[in-house]
Amino acid sequence: MSDHRKHCSTCKQHKPLAEFHRSRTSTDGYISQCEDCKNAAIRLSQFRAGKRRSSDLIRQDSSPPDPGRTHKICRVCELLKPLEDFYKESRAVDGYQARCKACQRSSAQISYAENKPRVLERQKSKYDPLKRRERALIEGYGISQDHYDLMFELQVGKCEICGSTDPKHTSGRFVVDHCHDSDQVRGLLCGECNFMIGKARDDISLLENAIEYLRRYRAAM
Repeated sequence: MSDHRKHCSTCKQHKPLAEFHRSRTSTDGYISQCEDCKNAAIRLSQFRAGKRRSSDLIRQDSSPPDPGRTHKICRVCELLKPLEDFYKESRAVDGYQARCKACQRSSAQISYAENKPRVLERQKSKYDPLKRRERALIEGYGISQDHYDLMFELQVGKCEICGSTDPKHTSGRFVVDHCHDSDQVRGLLCGECNFMIGKARDDISLLENAIEYLRRYRAAM
C-alpha cells in the first residue's frame, strides 16, 4: 500500500499499517481490523462469555458503592478510569454503567459490523418516504402534507414569486417559505426565489433598493 495506511473495517478510520496485525491469508498482508478494534472485539467476546473477573473487579462489584468515589473499573477492559469516562445509568447501584465509554463505543461498532446487513435491511423495511416527508413538514413548519398539497393547489402548481412550474430544487418539490421571526408559513417558492429571499434576510428595503437599482440602469440603456 503506497501510503502505508489501511482502512479499519470496524471503526472506519484510516490508520497506519503499524496499527494492524499481520495476516497470511489477506491480500494486503494485514487483518481488516485495527489493533484497537481487534483487542476490543476480544475483550467484548470474553465479556459476553462471562470471563472470570479480576480480584479488583470482584471487590468493586461486591462492595457497597462509595459516595465519594471518583474512579471505577470497567467490566470489559478492566482499567481503572475516572467516573466521567462512564455513562450514567439510573438503574445501576452506583449510578454508572458497567462499561466505560470507550468500550461502549467499541461494542457498538463491533455489533454493527457483525450485523450490518441485517441492520440495514431492518432500517430499509421501516423507511417510509411519505411518513418522513410528513414528519419533516410538521417539525420544520408546523403544517401537514395535506396543508402543503392545498397550498400547492391554490398556487396552481407555481412559485408564488416568479410563477415558474419548475421547483428548481434538489428535492423536486417547491420549498415552504416562512418568516424566521414569527415562524408563519407564507407560501411555496422555487429554490431560486427562496434563496433570493433568504439572502436578502427578508429585508423589504433592501429588495426595494435592488428593484430601483435595476430600473435605473434599464432606463439608461
